[in-house]
Amino acid sequence: MNTQKQVNIIGGGIAGLTTALALQNKGIDFRLFEKNAQITYENVGFGISANIFPILQELNILSETEKLGAKIKKFHIVDDKLKYINSFAINQPALSVKRKEFYQLFLNKLPRDKIFLNTEKHTSDFNESEIVISAEGIDSKTRKQWYPTLKKRDSNQILWRGITKIELDENFKNSYHDFIGNNLRFAIIDTGNDFYSWYIIKQKDTTSEHYTREQLIDLFKNYHSIVKEMIQKSGDIYFSQLKDISPRHRKKLSWYKGNTLLIGDAIHPTTL
Repeated sequence: MNTQKQVNIIGGGIAGLTTALALQNKGIDFRLFEKNAQITYENVGFGISANIFPILQELNILSETEKLGAKIKKFHIVDDKLKYINSFAINQPALSVKRKEFYQLFLNKLPRDKIFLNTEKHTSDFNESEIVISAEGIDSKTRKQWYPTLKKRDSNQILWRGITKIELDENFKNSYHDFIGNNLRFAIIDTGNDFYSWYIIKQKDTTSEHYTREQLIDLFKNYHSIVKEMIQKSGDIYFSQLKDISPRHRKKLSWYKGNTLLIGDAIHPTTL
């Protein structure tokens, strides 16, 4: 007689999708519930460190993931005029991919009849004989219920991200360039096939959420022209505020209670 408990995953982000694929590869039945009408993500860059490669290998998607992007073999710190301050090789190269394509890779491996869209679930919707994996992200309702006094921490920093199709010189290939100066940070990361992901980090102010593309360009008017070109030629630009939960406060928290487990940003969200 099959006594395997039903496994239910709440949330179709990267934590939920990874869990679903891992369960499928082990022959364990699952259901994944996503509150939105589709599972997708903003078209931004996504860094995968080398210590994750064995996990991707175990999931049988490492080679396919590598084809999505570029290996990052060098890290460069430059000033606002693109003068190189410090450069070093990365001993274990990371991988930079488009996050949207990475999500799609997982979805292509999973049966659609196991994924329930437009379906918002809570742990209370399941009985004690079922296993519940909460992958709800930083605003996890499960975590808020378990730890109502645990608050998100505002880093007082804001972030813009995008991806640009552009031809850059050889120095930018397989590299991460971090521009610093004037209390601003701008990074360019090779993401493969002449696509480069980028992000801006700055301190929060009262007007930060309302910057237009032209105003972002104006922020960097004294920087090397490549920064302006990256922003100008980018596809969609995405804005967010950097928030997390203090590592000190979450250090001793239990990740599970009974048959319910918290994973990913639901329990350990970190800033960029």
